[in-house]
Amino acid sequence: MDQTYLTQVLPAAADGDAAGDGWTIRQMAQEYGVTMRALRFYESRGLLSPARNPSAYGATRNSLRIYDARQRRQLEMILRAKKFGYTLTETQAMLSADAEETPNGPDLPIAPDEAVARIALLEQQRDSLERAIAELKAAWNPISHQTSEPSRLAG
Repeated sequence: MDQTYLTQVLPAAADGDAAGDGWTIRQMAQEYGVTMRALRFYESRGLLSPARNPSAYGATRNSLRIYDARQRRQLEMILRAKKFGYTLTETQAMLSADAEETPNGPDLPIAPDEAVARIALLEQQRDSLERAIAELKAAWNPISHQTSEPSRLAG
């Protein structure tokens, strides 16, 4: 299948971890600006599968999650796909395709025609949002409100 790889839009992962054996859920959340709950959700949906260290807390269910470089790369792809408007199901398919075709590449596998269609969709969404903002600004009457106009609406 003819594919192009969109360039990475998130910062590259650090070359190594402080502990030398992976990153904790807290470290991942902090570095990528997501919540630990989001990481657990991605895990529950099968998008991430961190290793578990049962010796850290005893029980496997509450064991320490350890994310390796592969898991970091997958999270980058998940966040990129989310930014581009893909569903979790579509993202799962991309992760599977990527694992089969380019296990070490940092980019999201998207066919050229699909990239063009996605760009058109995002542009439509942007236009719709711009129209909604303009309508809200036009409809908002500061005289009829007790509060003053927020500074960001003035622009």
